Amino acid sequence: MPPGQPNLPTDSTRIAHRYPFETRFKIRLLRDSGEQIVGGWARDISESGIGAFVAEELIPEEQVELEVPFPGGVMLKLPARVSRNLGTQYGLMFTGLSLEQRRHIQAAIDGKTPLPSPFLPKP
Repeated sequence: MPPGQPNLPTDSTRIAHRYPFETRFKIRLLRDSGEQIVGGWARDISESGIGAFVAEELIPEEQVELEVPFPGGVMLKLPARVSRNLGTQYGLMFTGLSLEQRRHIQAAIDGKTPLPSPFLPKP
């Protein structure tokens, strides 16, 4: 992708329906300068990732760890990579969830209406 061009989703990268999910969370970055923790604001979630606003610049394909609060006072540490961005809006794709983590995500989206997506068929 040319520098300065947004990394947008395509029909081949969007693999699951997204659902409303709003919460503040932390992003742990491991860079040459050391470990950094930055804040994010989740807007939506799916079984494959989170869509969020992040004020700090994240690097496409960068591996990160998300610390996300879920209903019931559960805090999950989720491995992810930066999969897309448009300005301060980022897609963070999960990379190896445990069965327990996946169950918490499924519980968070249970009963919610999927957000419209031009990339996926209607459920």
